[in-house]
Amino acid sequence: MHFALEVDEDETKLVKRLDELRAAHPRAFRTHEGAEVAVGLDAEHRFVKQELDKLQEEFPDALSVGEGAEVAVGLVPENRNIQKQFEELERRYPEAFAEHFGEVSDETCAQALRLGRQVYIGEGCWHCHSQFIRPVSNESLRWGSVAASEEYDNELQKPVLFGTRRVGPDLSRQGGRHGHDWHAVHLFEPTWTSPGSPMPSYPWFFDGSPEKPNRRGLALITYLQWLGSWLDEYPYYEEFDEVKGGQY
Repeated sequence: MHFALEVDEDETKLVKRLDELRAAHPRAFRTHEGAEVAVGLDAEHRFVKQELDKLQEEFPDALSVGEGAEVAVGLVPENRNIQKQFEELERRYPEAFAEHFGEVSDETCAQALRLGRQVYIGEGCWHCHSQFIRPVSNESLRWGSVAASEEYDNELQKPVLFGTRRVGPDLSRQGGRHGHDWHAVHLFEPTWTSPGSPMPSYPWFFDGSPEKPNRRGLALITYLQWLGSWLDEYPYYEEFDEVKGGQY
């Protein structure tokens, strides 16, 4: 749940209280179009919401709290990697992007991420791809750093898509490993990028060609590029790709 806050600048006492709350819980706040937006973070968010409710009762004429701000929890704010990927997606497919998402913004990126996750689930991608790197069998040598619990504390990991098996690779570090073109071609016809791949093709994500992804195709690519975008080193697989020639 998200709450847009509008504050009367003359209420210095209220602003001070909000600044203190924001300093104590920095992950729960971001700035959007001049207003403070509190974004949900489970238990921390509930505490912040309770404090905001108290402030609203104390300053009813100076603080308005309204639900519905379209900023995804922990997805876009302060994540420059996914912002960059979304901007590049718009430049690569300008007509399709304009038709299906309009302009680049935190809100449209959040919409694409949510839809992309829905598509990922609906198409059963989690049947063949895991999203959890275990501290066993040297998995970190192939897929990247071992999964940490804090990675799963956001909206797109509720519930966590650990997967059931690995017919294909683990995808929890997929973001930035391949470009948008590669993902488009791979989804349209997997064997064109990975000869011998057992992955089925998904032509319904496109309007007849991998050059023309539709809304679902753009959303799924955005979601795949989001996976691992929170890592300090991005893309994680740059060196791995160079050695392996981009093949799984």
